[in-house]
This record gives sequence, C-alpha cells and structure tokens, in this order.
Amino acid sequence: MQYQKKKKTQNKNESEEIYKFPIGKYKVPINIFSEDMKILDVNKGLIQISGYSKKELTSMKLKDIYPESAEILIEGIKKKVDNKEFPIFKVNLHNKKGKIIPVEIVVTEHKNLYGPGTVFQGTVRDSNAFMHMNNNLADIEKSFRTLAEATFNIIMIFDRDCRNIYVNPAIEKLSGIPPEDFIGKTFVQLGLSNNLVKLCEEAIYNVFEAKTNRRVELKLPNNKQIDALLVPEFDEKGYVKVVIVYAQDITDYKHIKERLKESEDKYHGFVNSCVDAVISVDMQMRIIMWNPAAEKLFGYNEKEILGKSLMKIVPKRYRKRKEKGFDEYKKTHSGAFIGKTGELKGLRKDGTEIPIELSVLSTRVRDKEITMAIIRDITERKMMEESLRNSEEYQRTIFSSIHTGIIVVDERTHEIIDVNRIAADTIGVSKEKIIGNICHKYVCPADEGKCPISDLDQVVDNSERVLLNVNGKEIPILKTVVPIKLNGRECILESFIDITERKKMEMALSWEMAINNALAKLSKKLLSQASIEDITYLVLKYAK
Repeated sequence: MQYQKKKKTQNKNESEEIYKFPIGKYKVPINIFSEDMKILDVNKGLIQISGYSKKELTSMKLKDIYPESAEILIEGIKKKVDNKEFPIFKVNLHNKKGKIIPVEIVVTEHKNLYGPGTVFQGTVRDSNAFMHMNNNLADIEKSFRTLAEATFNIIMIFDRDCRNIYVNPAIEKLSGIPPEDFIGKTFVQLGLSNNLVKLCEEAIYNVFEAKTNRRVELKLPNNKQIDALLVPEFDEKGYVKVVIVYAQDITDYKHIKERLKESEDKYHGFVNSCVDAVISVDMQMRIIMWNPAAEKLFGYNEKEILGKSLMKIVPKRYRKRKEKGFDEYKKTHSGAFIGKTGELKGLRKDGTEIPIELSVLSTRVRDKEITMAIIRDITERKMMEESLRNSEEYQRTIFSSIHTGIIVVDERTHEIIDVNRIAADTIGVSKEKIIGNICHKYVCPADEGKCPISDLDQVVDNSERVLLNVNGKEIPILKTVVPIKLNGRECILESFIDITERKKMEMALSWEMAINNALAKLSKKLLSQASIEDITYLVLKYAK
C-alpha cells in the first residue's frame, strides 16, 4: 500500500516535470496548473510580471494571483475542456506589489502521461501591452499611409499575379490616371506595350523568386523615364507576400545628365584641341588631367604622367619652394599663384628646361577641389625679346605693355569701381582708397558734365592726356578708352601708361636737335668769331 502511494506520487511528479521543459524557452508569461487549479510550474515571464519568486508561485493556486477571476477560470475551463477548445479569458492579475494588471489567458489542455487527470498551460498576455502594440501598429500604418500619400515618389504594391493592390496619389501626376483606376489591374490591363509588360513582370517575378531587392529603369509611353526599386515584403513564414515598388521620375535628371555629358564632351574637346598645355592636379599634387599639348610640350604621354607628382615637370631647384607654396594653399585655399600669370622654367622628359608662361586657377569639380594650370611655351618669345632687348622698339613695347594702368569707371555715375596695381601706384594711394571716388573729382581734370568720353563723345585711342595724382600733380599719360559691360553695368575701361619719362626724353632730344641745327648753320668762320651770346641765341631760335 505504501509502495503504491509512493509510485503514485512519483508519477505525479514526473507528470509535472514533463511540462517544465518547453515553457522555459518562451518569453511570454506561462504557468502550468492542475485540475484543482494548483500552480505546478512557471517561467521567467510570469515571475517578472507577477513579482513573485518561482518558489512562491508554485506554492499558490490560481485564485491567489487572480482573486477576482478564479471562479470564472474554473467554470470556463470545465466547460471548454469538454468541447476541446482553447479558451481565452480576460482577467485581472494581482502582482506582489498589489498592482492590478489586465491580462488575457489562453488555456490549452495537456494529457497527463503518467497517471489520471489533466494538466493545463496558461499563456498570459498583458492586455495593456497588447493594446499598446496594436495602437502603435495602427499609428505606424497611419504614418506610412500619410507618408506614402504625401511623398512625390511613386509607391505601388503588387501581388504574385502582378496585380496592383495599392498605389499612392503621386502616380496621377506621372501618368494622368487617378490612383483608383490602377487598383486590381495588371500591366496588360493598364495598356502598357508588350515589351514594357514583359520587363515589369520579369522584374516582379524575379523579386518573388530571389527574395531580394532589384532596381530597374523604365521608359513609359509618354517618354517619362522612371527609376524603380522593387522590395520584397515577407510574411511570418518567410515567404514573399507582396512586392513594393518605390519609383521616381528621373526624366529631368536624365536630361540634366545628358546636358552635363554634352558639356563635359565640349570641355574635353576644347581642352584636347587647345594649343596650350592644360594640366590639372588634385590636393595631393597628383596630375589628373594632361592634354595632348602638354604631351607635346613636356614629352610625357598621358599614360606615363597621370597619377605622378607635378614636381616631375618642375626643375629640382624650384621644387621645395613650390611644394611649400602648395602646402600653404591646401591650408588656406589661397595663394600667391592662384589667379595669376607668371613665368618660370619647366622640365621636359629629356631633362632640358624650357621657359613657360603659367596661369593657375582653382575650382571645384564634383565636390573635389582641383588646381588647373594653362601653360604656354614662350621659348620663341624669349628669343625675340633677347634679340630686341637693345632696340628702341623693344623699349617702347616694354614701356607700353608692362607699365599699363587700368581704371574702370561707371559710365553713368562716373564712380571709379576698379583699378589695377599700376594705376594705384601712379595715383599714389591704395586701391581701396581710390574705389568709390568720382573720377572728375579725383583723377581726371575735366569738369563735371564735360567728360571727353561720356559727355563729349570723343574717341580716345593712344591719346596724350593728363592724370591727377593724389597730390593734384598732373602726370602726362598715353590713354586708350573703350566701353565695356560688367555684370550688366555700362562702364568705361581706361588703360594708360605714364609718359613722364618719355616727355623728358623728348625735351632733351629737342634740345639736342636744336643744338645740332644751330651748329650746322654756323660756318667755320662765323663759329670762330661768334661770341657765346650769339651761339646761345641761335640755339634758342632753332629750339622753338
């Protein structure tokens, strides 16, 4: 008798233990209870929501944690057991701190494998959390629909039959067809061409089968070009439920891209046909562009030189100075060489040096800062300059081309809006102090309303004029004036050279010629008899 009682207890314990294994792996609160509503086992989820320890819970009955609902549970379970249904009870759980938590309990029946009777599994779901989750889900769905209907991009959803089950309002702007006319229709029913239908269906079927994103570009019958991203949406079993298509009209983008390519082609065509060498370097001083004229000038072909340092074409004695200047430019994005034209030596592939004229500019191309140099071989010019160095023509050329002042004046207001360094030096003050002044009150001796150019319509082309410096001194100049338009503003560009020294030379030459003429008129006899006063008289006479 004692043995049978012991065996029965053992079977009961084994029966209870058999249900402990599966509940431990679930995060949702679960408890195992007997027919007499005694709690046999619980998992961590129930411990957490109730606040009781496992030892405390397994010493309780259901009425201890569901005091208001114990009778409902007992009666409900008895009725449902007979019908073999899985009942759901809405009850209140009282946790250890006295807090009442509305929950739903799903009850399932388990056969007792080691004896008579039945055990039950109660799966507990926090009603508030579930409701909160449903509300969040509803909010997410609402936000998605709001976003989908407000976006300029097109959103479409297709089932496995390539039938449209959702489309946002953006489709109407693209196609001219209301969104509701798309719902339930296939590509064929939408009237697309056979080729377009085939392309669209293949793309969607591919996403269903490959279970991965796909991107396609389409050209519609109205010549609109579309970029579409197809994304699979999966169900709880991992199967592709629908395909969501995110599409945007890229017609304008394509046109801009084509125009950009045309512009780039024109640019490269210009660079490649340019007679001057054109070189570009990146911020590491690596050569990234090298036109045919550069190849001809320095002897390196494009394949040899691209990616190499700019210092490869700079003579060794200049390299440290150039590297230092470029480092400073990288820090400040400005430098003495930017926007300037200068002369220096270049190093050819064969090691020979050539005189070059260099113009440097800095620009940004596709968010990358590059420096471009336009280089001209001035070997012939240097040879010509050398041959003309001691000639009068050479001196006049240098005098007129290098020592040239430039003043830009607003034609209507006569306000000085720009001057160059030579002009500022000639006037005797800085550029900043000159700009903004009225020309006839500052550097021009003409009266107001009597400007030779804008008021009297005179032509000034290499004409001798007078410039007033800051002290009011008249400086003889050789001036040329041309009208120009700067940013829609009518202006006058005055270029001049200071001919003060030339005037002095002319005076000296005039005296020299006067003396020669006077001496030629004197006979040897007269010369031997003439007094100093007579000779002076003759010189003055012929000098007039």
